[in-house]
Amino acid sequence: MVTITGILFILSEIPVSFLITRLRYPSWFILAVIMLLPFVSGSTPILEWGHLAIKEEGCWQALLVSVRFFCILTISLILFGTAPFLSSIKAMRSLGLPRVIVDMTLLSYRYLEELGEMLTTMQRAMKLRGFQPKNMTRRNLKVFAQLTGSLIVRS
Repeated sequence: MVTITGILFILSEIPVSFLITRLRYPSWFILAVIMLLPFVSGSTPILEWGHLAIKEEGCWQALLVSVRFFCILTISLILFGTAPFLSSIKAMRSLGLPRVIVDMTLLSYRYLEELGEMLTTMQRAMKLRGFQPKNMTRRNLKVFAQLTGSLIVRS
């Protein structure tokens, strides 16, 4: 699986920086799973600290889950990063994916694009009004909460 993913990544000629930036946020989710798995899964302890024990089976499962996760995400980034989105939608239809799912994917994409445009406009308006987002103060958190609420209401 890793070899095929590597070969496809090399053939796609996508920059490594593109892959790293796209994998940054999903990696936080998988990191939480990987950190817990060695402690809760399995029965053969490798290391023990009082009541905590790192188990061998949990370590192997964490490795397996993380490799699969990154291979699946890399393949999907290659798929959607090398072809126009509309071509991918047409390919999904021609492969026999139910029409409702394909249409929902297209509508979700359009919806996310609209949300992105609204967020960009609202951030520009905040910056023009003198908002400095560099500091994490109570006032800035309140402004971010208002921005999020306004974006949800507009959506």
